[in-house]
Amino acid sequence: MEITAVRCVRREGTLSGVDNFVQSRVARPLDVYDEFRDQSGFSVGDIGITEGEGGEIQVSSVFLEIETDAGITGLAGPIGETLAFLTLELEELLVGRDPLETEKHWDLMYRREVDGRKGERMMAISTIDCALWDIKGKHYREPVHRLLGGPTRTELPAYASMFLYDTDPTAVRERAADIEERGYSA
Repeated sequence: MEITAVRCVRREGTLSGVDNFVQSRVARPLDVYDEFRDQSGFSVGDIGITEGEGGEIQVSSVFLEIETDAGITGLAGPIGETLAFLTLELEELLVGRDPLETEKHWDLMYRREVDGRKGERMMAISTIDCALWDIKGKHYREPVHRLLGGPTRTELPAYASMFLYDTDPTAVRERAADIEERGYSA
């Protein structure tokens, strides 16, 4: 099996039937400037979100896809546009090679980035690594966690995210009490 293509693809869709997905727009450091505070669309990390008519939410994200000649495609993301550009710069090291050689690919990419072994360039390497592990999991028909050594716990602590909910102190208090009643400790 060998890698035949590396590409970044924008996926867009509509999220509907979700009550209160976005209760208030995420506050951003840029909001100190009036000209940016009133923008209705916003990004959550690398996901563009726009509230549409009738409660529908438009979502737009870029994903990395690595294709193989065996018909297996590895997926990673969502990623931002800068990261997409940086992942595509590494394509030349991947096409024509065995995608199952994840350690070798990581080493090749790391050694190529003489001046960029931190920040976004390392995130690009990580994104490619995730897509290669996705290929490996699909190839062996095993979840990636099992390929990495299997489960080490029977339970994991979870927290309830209140990201994108109303930031009004009264609403936050009510929401936190509700979340705590459901059994979340964080």
